[in-house]
Amino acid sequence: MNLAQAAAQSQGSSWLQIAPPLLVMAVIFYFLLILPERRRRKETQQMQETLKTGDRVVTSMGLVGTVVKIDRNLVQLRLAEKVKVDFTRSSIVSRQEGESAPSAET
Repeated sequence: MNLAQAAAQSQGSSWLQIAPPLLVMAVIFYFLLILPERRRRKETQQMQETLKTGDRVVTSMGLVGTVVKIDRNLVQLRLAEKVKVDFTRSSIVSRQEGESAPSAET
């Protein structure tokens, strides 16, 4: 019976040696990767919900356009003169602040 108790104690003590570093790694992982990603996702979702016509936006494909029309989950962008394309609202990744729509050159 002494041998079984010694084996159980050695297994328990090895677990106590491994647990703290794993816990520290999990906390670091959470604060460096998960939390910032949640914040970015929340900010992007809020930006997508507050889109309005006239906003200059960038899509996930890198296209830059001006919002012409918003219909629930669809956003119509003007990419160039007489070129309008529909995108899902979720494909809008950022809004360009402080830039006005390009004026038509003559």
